[in-house]
Amino acid sequence: MKTSILIVTVISFLGLTNYCCTNTNIPKDFVESAPSQLKKESYSNNKFGVEINNGKLKIKKVNDTNECGLIISNGKLIGIDRGEWGGKLSFTPNDKSKKSFQIKEGNIKFIFKLSNNLYFIEGLAHDKINEGTLYKLVAHKNSFSYKKIYYFNEAPEVFKIFQNKLIIATKKNLYSFHNLKKVLI
Repeated sequence: MKTSILIVTVISFLGLTNYCCTNTNIPKDFVESAPSQLKKESYSNNKFGVEINNGKLKIKKVNDTNECGLIISNGKLIGIDRGEWGGKLSFTPNDKSKKSFQIKEGNIKFIFKLSNNLYFIEGLAHDKINEGTLYKLVAHKNSFSYKKIYYFNEAPEVFKIFQNKLIIATKKNLYSFHNLKKVLI
């Protein structure tokens, strides 16, 4: 399948109008299209990243899935965040005779250990939705359970563990959790 892209728009946006004409690395399956051939309502399920690397414009296909993971003693926890299309938290055991399984649906942003406990954060900021939740994850012999610790009125963007405290930033607020007690900073 051929992919159309309006290179002129990307190049103008990046301020590379004069630069790119001699240093562009356009993927082979791209087709240059005149602006009159593209409609405003057109879109593509393909997503592309554009960057300047070593003085050259690089264009590459990317996907819209963000993945996080945490290796634990008996396998790996994997979190998927696909934005408005959902996501999941799943577990892949080290024992290849056992199957991977889903623990929870939701956009999983982070999975981490704190004070020998497992936690994950889910969140979504899309259209009118802007929310997130911190969960504690409990491992059982062949399954997991989870408990809601805190609901955020906005989606968590980043987190850091510092001096045994969990710090979570959203677009508007910064939270600190010590012994799972929340403090708005």
